[in-house]
Amino acid sequence: VSKYSTTASRALNLGVYGADLAFAGIFDQHSETMVYMDCTGKLADALHVSSAFNADRTKRLEANMNNRDTVLSIITDSYWDCDALLHENHQPQASALMIAGGWVEGLYLACKVAEETNNNDIRIRIAEQRSSLDKLIVLLDKQHHSDVQLMVDELKKLKILFDALPKPSATSPVVTTDSKSGVTTIGDDNSIPTVSLNALEFTNILDQVTGIRNGIISRN
Repeated sequence: VSKYSTTASRALNLGVYGADLAFAGIFDQHSETMVYMDCTGKLADALHVSSAFNADRTKRLEANMNNRDTVLSIITDSYWDCDALLHENHQPQASALMIAGGWVEGLYLACKVAEETNNNDIRIRIAEQRSSLDKLIVLLDKQHHSDVQLMVDELKKLKILFDALPKPSATSPVVTTDSKSGVTTIGDDNSIPTVSLNALEFTNILDQVTGIRNGIISRN
């Protein structure tokens, strides 16, 4: 944590460490959760938003370590407060970078789990991130800041890979008529079309997000 000396690197890694904090909390890694809480607190302090990760929240986190829902609630509240404080302190670009860092780390973790478990459901979820990536790039583009533009350029390389994935076909309208009441209902087919990733698509996305992620955590 101490090596991050710029606002951009601190904000990006506050997002990265936050994703790791949530991951550790979800999987009941108690000691790791407290370590990541300490790290995020230090990064928040360096960004002058330390109240989002105050001592009271740390104590609550430690006291409720066996309650997964409470742990995630505390983490979520901390990051919402952090986001609000960054905007209040006229650092919207830092908020955007924090979100970007968390998104990248979340995708990286999903890819690593999918790689280890060969779980196709996770690969489907990874493919579904095409939409959130598009929205993230729009959010970052609005900042018009040089530090943010570097991240936009990296994410656009990843976007090329997602854009190349096949598009899910639209659901077909379904018309049904109740035989007793005569009421006709028009709805959608309940089957939701999904797109998974073949081996090459998955490897390309994994390599690209790993490169982006490693670039974030190695920044000074």
